[in-house]
Amino acid sequence: MNMYILNKSTMPEYDYEVVGNILNLANNSSDEKFKIQAVELSTQTPVLDYRLAEQFTNLLEQDSNDYIRRLAAQGLMAQYYQAQNKQGGYTKQMAQHLLSVYDNSSDNTVRATLDEMMGNQDMLDELRKNAGY
Repeated sequence: MNMYILNKSTMPEYDYEVVGNILNLANNSSDEKFKIQAVELSTQTPVLDYRLAEQFTNLLEQDSNDYIRRLAAQGLMAQYYQAQNKQGGYTKQMAQHLLSVYDNSSDNTVRATLDEMMGNQDMLDELRKNAGY
């Protein structure tokens, strides 16, 4: 079942429950390859849900694998970009969440990874504007 879900090429039936469960499977897996594949798939879903942002944040802050941390940051940014296209209020919430993680992390790797995903100062300025700062 796990591999069936991970090997699907399209995801029209995916919702938060499916993607959240895939991330839970990843978090509880001792198989690093499975975990990477599960997180990769989760970052590419069109599901927009703040609970996913929280799960990506936990991975970013706590996982020992740098690649998974980068994927989690990518997932956070994807949530932000999807919010811009779909839900105005969620854009502000996601921008505030991203900035909170960025500004308040004591882990230099978290900040560096988010810097890498943002790309430049313009993106940080855009986040601040959308967050209402």
